[in-house]
Amino acid sequence: MSESYESFANKYLNEGNYVEAIKYYLFAAKSYQEDGGIFLEDAANCYNNASTLYTEMGNFDRAIIYYQKAIACYLKIEPDIEDKKSLFHNIVAVCEDIAISSTASENYDDGSKFFLKALEFLTKILEMEDDLIKRYINNQIVLDYSLCSLCFIMNNEEEKAVNFVKKAAEIAHGAKSSQQTEISTLTSIYTVHILKRNHDAALKLLKEEIEPNAPLFSCRSTGLQAQIMTLLYKVFHKYFPGEQMYYYKEKIEEGIVKIREKAYRMIALHSMFFGNRDIARAEWKEIYGLLIGKVNNEDVIITDAIPITSGKKYEVEFESEHYSKAAEIDSIAAEKDLFVTGWYHSHPGIGLFLSNTDVKNHMGYQSINPKAVALVFDFTDLDENNLGFKIFKLDNPSSHISKYHLISWKIIKGTAPNYKEIINIHKDFIENIISLMKSRKSMGYEEISKTLDVSKFIVAELLPEIIKRHGLDIILDQENQRYITKDLLFRKILNLSREFNPLPIKNIVSSFGMTKEQAFEILEEMVQTNLIHGEIHRASEQFVKK
Repeated sequence: MSESYESFANKYLNEGNYVEAIKYYLFAAKSYQEDGGIFLEDAANCYNNASTLYTEMGNFDRAIIYYQKAIACYLKIEPDIEDKKSLFHNIVAVCEDIAISSTASENYDDGSKFFLKALEFLTKILEMEDDLIKRYINNQIVLDYSLCSLCFIMNNEEEKAVNFVKKAAEIAHGAKSSQQTEISTLTSIYTVHILKRNHDAALKLLKEEIEPNAPLFSCRSTGLQAQIMTLLYKVFHKYFPGEQMYYYKEKIEEGIVKIREKAYRMIALHSMFFGNRDIARAEWKEIYGLLIGKVNNEDVIITDAIPITSGKKYEVEFESEHYSKAAEIDSIAAEKDLFVTGWYHSHPGIGLFLSNTDVKNHMGYQSINPKAVALVFDFTDLDENNLGFKIFKLDNPSSHISKYHLISWKIIKGTAPNYKEIINIHKDFIENIISLMKSRKSMGYEEISKTLDVSKFIVAELLPEIIKRHGLDIILDQENQRYITKDLLFRKILNLSREFNPLPIKNIVSSFGMTKEQAFEILEEMVQTNLIHGEIHRASEQFVKK
């Protein structure tokens, strides 16, 4: 059973579904722990994996709980001599992760405590390793001494900080490394600049050397790397508070986001169409769209939400094929004196936060427009008191690793969204579309949008999927943005065949906005069902009626 749980966890991890992966890692860990003995290491590793995913999601408090369970399991293991190094390496990694996670809640006592515990085991490992590995271990010792010094600084224990950074410098010098850009060495030099109140040197090193190389911090998640950068910045702001005041002032003056009720409904519809309780969880998919609106003083006004792409399993990204669609949307918005004010996407079942991919995506928006926002929707957060979304901005869009924060919002213009209506919005839309197609054999997207009071872009995005899911005999003319039932299409092609013999395939293509291959397939179906009599000539691209 334990291995099955772990197998499920690995499966969800590979799919990017961190919430389910964590759940099954914890099931596996508990099961392994109950088995005890040789399975304790497996239990510890599963607790460890769950904690690392929590740090990736920014939930450091939960991460610490399970890191400590991992430590407890590791310390109960009685390894052979050969396995002792591996065990100590695992203990070091967990201690470092707890230390870094503790700084997220400003618990610098635990931060320094667990860095010291990591250093204790690193010293033991140093005695066991060969010279090649010792260099790596020394670099890690330098980094942990430096980070421990930063915790002492934040705890107003400057004398301890000075002593520890001296130890870091001695070890770095003794290692005789010629690579002065080693991230551990850079961090120790930065700490020295901070303690000497050398503002310009510290800031230059932080911005030009450490931040661009932040991925070199030996952490098991980008969330932990980002937290180290946060610690470095907090220490800087502690000694140079003038810059910190400016940092917080930017946030306070942001204003709020005002969302038109119809725009919210389009976001909910687009999101829930691809992720809802009627679809198996394994089939839930993320979606991505643009927010259209304007800025009024400090407030962002969102008037519309336009879909860009749908149906990605996890981690949606803006790709090359979406640029032409975005350009069209931008052009239409400009005619109304509106513009792109940000983007929205869904996190079905995984919570309301920005992943690392999301942060990268939003850097592109906010670096161009400082007011741009990112809206995240998760239908599993919907209830009578919660509309299932949050809105975020980056603290610093020009930073290599940027943290983010929440923005206040309110719904404007329209009836306040009703939970029962929103939770079924996708069902109602599908029923209404199918009802329309039964009563109207052909209809344009513009007319559908007016009839159902939805965006024509949402119609164009969801209509093909509805036809596919429900096996409807409907043909889409995407070029002219309309649908036509198959029986009406057959009649129209029959009329064309009476007018032209032979009938050029290009006439069907141009008349009904389909590809040549679609035209051939329709003709073949008509011939096979005896709706039309003749021969299809693919070489000359024509139909000869008999």
